[in-house]
Amino acid sequence: PIMGPTPCDGSPPKFSVYEISGQLNIDVESYCFYNYLFKMNPGAKIVVEPGKKLEITNGTKIFGCSELWESIEVQNGATLIIDKATMEDGYTAVHANGGGNLSITNSSFNRNFVGVQVDGPMPVGGLTNFNAFYGNTFDGGASILPVPANMPLNLSLPASKENAFAAVWIQTSANPVHSLNNVFQNLSNGIYANATSLKLTKNQFTNIWENGYFDWMAGYGVRVKDHSSSHNFQQTGFGKDAEPLSFSLCSKAMRLEGIRVDYIKGNNIRANTGIELIANYPKAVVINNR
Repeated sequence: PIMGPTPCDGSPPKFSVYEISGQLNIDVESYCFYNYLFKMNPGAKIVVEPGKKLEITNGTKIFGCSELWESIEVQNGATLIIDKATMEDGYTAVHANGGGNLSITNSSFNRNFVGVQVDGPMPVGGLTNFNAFYGNTFDGGASILPVPANMPLNLSLPASKENAFAAVWIQTSANPVHSLNNVFQNLSNGIYANATSLKLTKNQFTNIWENGYFDWMAGYGVRVKDHSSSHNFQQTGFGKDAEPLSFSLCSKAMRLEGIRVDYIKGNNIRANTGIELIANYPKAVVINNR
C-alpha cells in the first residue's frame, strides 16, 4: 500500500497529507484513514473491494481542487465507516453499488454533487445496508466544482448545473434507512429514496430549491417512491410549534408516492408545497403538523 497501516484504536499518527490521482483500491482486510488530509485530483476515486473495510475518522478531510473527484465506491460485501470526518467536492462522494455496508455519522458533506448514492445490486448481490446514519450535515454551498470532461457519468443523474443535486439519492433500493438528527441545507434535493423503507427522526431541511434542474426531479426535501406496497415511511419532526423547523425555505417539503405512510407528525413546515401524498396504500397518517 502507499500508506503505512494506521489503526483506528491506537494513538493518532502525525497529521498526514496525501494527493490522490487515478484510483486507490482498498484491497486489505481493514484500513483506517485517521486524521489524514486527502487532496483528490479531478476524477480520482477510492474503491473499497468486496469483503474489505475502510474507516474514515478522527478529523480526516477528503477534498477536491479545480474539478470534482469521482467517489468512494463501496462494492458488494464491502464496509465503509465514516465518523467525525469531512467529505468535500465529490461527484458522488459515497457510491454504494449494492450489497455494501455503510455507517455515516457525525460528519460533514460539503459541496458534493451527490453526497451518498445507492445503486444496485449491480450486477448481483444484496441491498445496501445503512447500519448507522446520524449527526451529519450535508451542505451544498453556493456552487460546486465543475465535472471533469473525461470522467464517467452516472446516467441516473442529471447533468451538473454546478449546484449540489442531492444529499442522498437511493436510485434502486436499499435495506431500511433510519436518518436521525441530520441536517440538509443549500441543496436541490435532500433525500430521494426508491423502493426503500425510510424513517426520519428530527432532521432539518433548509433552502432546498430546483436550482436549474427540472421541476419534477428537484426541489424536494424528501421524495419517496414505491409501488410494491411492501415498504413504509415514518417521519417525526421537532414539534409543530417548535424550533428548529423541520422544513424551511423549501420548494416542496415531502412527496410520497405509493408508499405506506405509517405517520408524519410533529412538523413545523414553511415551504411552497407542504406534504404531497399520492396513492399511499393502504393508509397515510398525518398528525400534529403546521
